[in-house]
Amino acid sequence: MAINSLLDETVQRAGRRQIRWGLVGIALLVLAHIPSVRYYYNFFLGPFPITEDDLLALDDPNSRQQYYVNATGEAAYDSGYAYVNRPNTGIETVEQSYAALELDDRWLLVMVAGSFADADKLPISYTGALTPFTDSIQTEVIDDTYRQVPGLRGIYLPYMLNTHDFKNEGYLGLSITAIVGALCGLGVINGLATQANPQRHPVYQALALFGEPHVIAQQIDAELQGSTVRVGDLHFTRHWLVIQRRAMLQVTRYQDIMWAYKKVAQGRATGKNFMLHIYDRHGKLLMLTAQELEATEMINTVATHAPWALIGYSEETETMWDQQRAQFIATVDTRRANPET
Repeated sequence: MAINSLLDETVQRAGRRQIRWGLVGIALLVLAHIPSVRYYYNFFLGPFPITEDDLLALDDPNSRQQYYVNATGEAAYDSGYAYVNRPNTGIETVEQSYAALELDDRWLLVMVAGSFADADKLPISYTGALTPFTDSIQTEVIDDTYRQVPGLRGIYLPYMLNTHDFKNEGYLGLSITAIVGALCGLGVINGLATQANPQRHPVYQALALFGEPHVIAQQIDAELQGSTVRVGDLHFTRHWLVIQRRAMLQVTRYQDIMWAYKKVAQGRATGKNFMLHIYDRHGKLLMLTAQELEATEMINTVATHAPWALIGYSEETETMWDQQRAQFIATVDTRRANPET
């Protein structure tokens, strides 16, 4: 396959991949929010007014589209129940209290954050979400009230009004959606831009290290059409080493190869693999994963085409590459200039 074709195909594939994953991400965001359509309807348009008659006629709050409401009763009383946090410090904290909002001959249980400022003068208007009783509230508040005062059995409406901040969850969800959506949208935009102008892709920028990208591509193209050696995804032309894998394309000249080695990469899912590391004089790392036999053949073929390069790993070699790179490169260049020494 020609390198222009390979280059163009790689860039186009990368662009399509960005577009595809961006659209998949956006689609997943939309699907994730479908169960929350009712919530966000109330988030953006609520709270809604609700009459006493509507409250008295309601049996299941989940059946009501407008459930984030402003409710007003005739009077409000302290139910006598509260959720108290008792940590090991011994300091008790009232995290939520429960009021009984009088509606004709029924009561609506209202959950309020913290303790009442004045339990004898509770407000008669509350804003919150109409929700079913939790199991604990049903058992510890409603059922316990009826056990202690049998005459009140059935006085509570079969749901409650939760006045905790209704919109906190929405703000968090919208923030996450905005961030993820922006990233997905950016991926789509970048993918479209790559399709429209392939030269902006990093593959072209990488080729610019060696000269004008299209000229370099044509040079490698001509060599790929001639005699080449291929080991897995590694192509060896007359002067170039080319790695092509999915949406990735890496190239370097043999004369620029400074150091190469293979290392074990142990993965739980993939088992024992080997990674081929090839460093060039520009500091660029070309990396490829392969099975042991293929990795060995790759490193041997690299050594054949770039016999001046240092082959194999040692801590001393890594230290010299990291800390004395100019000297490292000079040493390899000397080996290349004087192959017999």
